[in-house]
Amino acid sequence: MQGVLDFSSILGERVYNTREIDYDFKLVNSSYENRKDVERSIKQQLMLYSEQRLYDTHDNSYFWLGKCKSVSVKHEPVKRAFIVTITFTVYPFMFTLSNYFDDVWDSFDFDNGIAGFTKYKVSGSKDIVLINTSSTTIGPEVEVTSDMKVTVDGQTYLYKAGTSTNLSMGLQPGINNITVEGTGTIRFRWHAEVMG
Repeated sequence: MQGVLDFSSILGERVYNTREIDYDFKLVNSSYENRKDVERSIKQQLMLYSEQRLYDTHDNSYFWLGKCKSVSVKHEPVKRAFIVTITFTVYPFMFTLSNYFDDVWDSFDFDNGIAGFTKYKVSGSKDIVLINTSSTTIGPEVEVTSDMKVTVDGQTYLYKAGTSTNLSMGLQPGINNITVEGTGTIRFRWHAEVMG
């Protein structure tokens, strides 16, 4: 056989590894002692924590999920400055700040978002449409007031009264036609995951 076998889509969609993102900051006109104090403070504030949300003002409506991998510093003694490079290891996709659909207009993304219903009253059987604006399949949190059956792509999932996430049930990117059976209210919640 020749070439390379590409198994990146063996599960039906491309699977990504965690990624690294870097941020560079510069401190100018500062004594060496102060630069060392700032370096120590940055490491203390970032390196001690495990995975958490990372907000970047470049992408106001989103956050990354990850942790600080390294803090490296390059001193420029002549300029009394240094450049610090902070590297984070993050989940491959950014998450939207708000769940779909929280009806939060301050953070609604008018360019990429979809305003759609995600809460329904069901009496018997109901066909609904959920639109996933993610770049990947997501497993929504499902809240039901009584036991219900949810059918997606020919697969049926049983939900007991309460809130749960079944990672086997995924919403594909785009339009998802779903059938819900039962009596009560069902609500779907998720953060869209987009390539950043």
